[in-house]
Amino acid sequence: MTQPLRLYLVRHGKAERDAPSGRDEDRPLAERGERQAVWLGRAIAQLPRADRPTVIHASPAARASATAQILQRQLQVDLRFEEALRLGAALDASIGVVRDIIGRAEQAMIVGHNPTLEVMLELLTGDDDCAMRTGEAAVLHSAAPDVGTGAWRLMTRMRMDD
Repeated sequence: MTQPLRLYLVRHGKAERDAPSGRDEDRPLAERGERQAVWLGRAIAQLPRADRPTVIHASPAARASATAQILQRQLQVDLRFEEALRLGAALDASIGVVRDIIGRAEQAMIVGHNPTLEVMLELLTGDDDCAMRTGEAAVLHSAAPDVGTGAWRLMTRMRMDD
């Protein structure tokens, strides 16, 4: 029997409009994005240890990587960069990360991008209102984790007030 799991889906913090390289993937976090990540890390760090993620899986794109590194420093957990979460990666590859998390029974966090996170949230919960703002976390729970529609329950959303 699979044990209950908690999964945090985090959209990277607010990014700068442009990158010096001109590549979208290289856009750094804006000051607001850094504040969002710090706020989110503090909020999660205040939860009971059993409710916190034990590992962060993140896109290697600059804004997601920086968000994940801020969260990692505050939560003191392992950080793994996943090509499957890169901006524009195939949804099947990103869902593969979720399958791996379930297989390892990890309380985990995924830091990535839209539209992938919104589609992933819709697939896991069966909810059709899955818009995610920058710096927002959707906290999911499942007593019988799977990658099918409705297998996960949305517990809460966390984001810094505007």
